[in-house]
Amino acid sequence: MSRPNLVLAALLAGLVVLDLLTLPGQGPARAIGPLLPGLDAAAATEVELRADGTAALVLRREGDGWALPATLGYAARTTLAEDLLTRLASLSTLDLVTEDAARHREYGVDQGTLVTVRGADGQVLAELLQGALTPDGRATYGRAPSEDRTYRLPLFAPVRLDPAWWLDARLLTFEPGLVRRMELVSGERALVLERDLARVGVWRTPAGDPAAGASVDSLLEALRSTFLDEVLEDRPLEVSTWSVTLELADGSQRGLRVAAPGGGLEASGVDASVLGGAYRVLLGGPAWRRLQAASAALLP
Repeated sequence: MSRPNLVLAALLAGLVVLDLLTLPGQGPARAIGPLLPGLDAAAATEVELRADGTAALVLRREGDGWALPATLGYAARTTLAEDLLTRLASLSTLDLVTEDAARHREYGVDQGTLVTVRGADGQVLAELLQGALTPDGRATYGRAPSEDRTYRLPLFAPVRLDPAWWLDARLLTFEPGLVRRMELVSGERALVLERDLARVGVWRTPAGDPAAGASVDSLLEALRSTFLDEVLEDRPLEVSTWSVTLELADGSQRGLRVAAPGGGLEASGVDASVLGGAYRVLLGGPAWRRLQAASAALLP
């Protein structure tokens, strides 16, 4: 073989070796597993959310649901709390971004939002420091506070620290078709209606007089779409100026009580409590006006 050919062969061999050395995936194997291996969602009794410079938001398990101590222990949206735990437990170490602590600020995990999950005796089950959104907005960055490794967390949106986001703000939950009886009181006026089970969409007074079914449906929908604005006290109303009580097919009841100054439509907000509830809440002006308008169409 001529000298030029030998030189070319040596160069080719060198390029092949270099290519083999730089092939992706040829480095040491990295174990892939849960990012928070100690987290047992079923054993979690408290979740604390804290961002730098803000007070902590705490979610606490109460029986089969969750509550917010910051709002006098009022119920939290259980589906949101359980979903957060499920998403935390599903995080993995698949998408490693960096192991360099000097790059924490670049990914927002130098401070971020600290999520701490505790068990029944207060022990920490897991901690996550959530950082910034990824450029495509479809993930966030995060790491365990005790580690420098930062990961991309797919479909893990920024954790909300606003108590209003977590509140179970819907006041009444029921299926309109299961309502069999309704008692409506506004000041000195009162009305009792019972569903005519033999005729669809027909309601009658105890004396048998028919009522406009469409007006009843409007009031029921207004009740179902009523949300509180704020939790005021951990005690219910003592006196109400407006109330509605619903009896369902299984004999259970749902109801709302309102203390409205003068009962007028101009109120910017009114105090309210649900039947059997332990709290006085603020019902916003728009929601109150919808209820007043719907009930006015029924009351004599």
